[in-house]
Amino acid sequence: GMRLIEIKNRIPHGQFEDWCAENLEFSKSKAEKMMKLADRMADETSLFSKTETFTDIGISRVWALLAAPEEVAAEVIETNDVESMTVRELKAELARVKEEKEAAERKAEMIDHNNDDIRKELASMQRKLSETVSEEEFAEMQAAAQAQKEDLTKELSEAKAEAADIQAKLDKAKE
Repeated sequence: GMRLIEIKNRIPHGQFEDWCAENLEFSKSKAEKMMKLADRMADETSLFSKTETFTDIGISRVWALLAAPEEVAAEVIETNDVESMTVRELKAELARVKEEKEAAERKAEMIDHNNDDIRKELASMQRKLSETVSEEEFAEMQAAAQAQKEDLTKELSEAKAEAADIQAKLDKAKE
């Protein structure tokens, strides 16, 4: 992979595909995968720099892991026996973990956005209420709004905790 990177950097722009066809016994696509793997292996912070992780899993599984976001690949490696999985099972697990992580992030963003909207609405309502109702009625409405805010804050905290758990797993896998 490193040699291919060096060759690609030396030949004129746009001629790498032709060079691959003339000089390699495998496809340009495979050459690109090899270069991507070499690049990731050179990065000390990358999961792929730890070669012992990939000793017994076979190159097809390595390619599948390489195609996934690194934090997803790390979680799958940490939580599964990748050696015994088929490539199809591995790809399905990678897709599942990626979707799960994205769903948790979307949920946290949505709750955060809803919380912002509710805060704005609450402030507006408080202004209107303070102008039109008695102090006792205002205090009751303010208490109800505060309870709603606390419920939403709790939901947001739970979603953030779920996202933090996923991130902790990913960080642990990176270590």
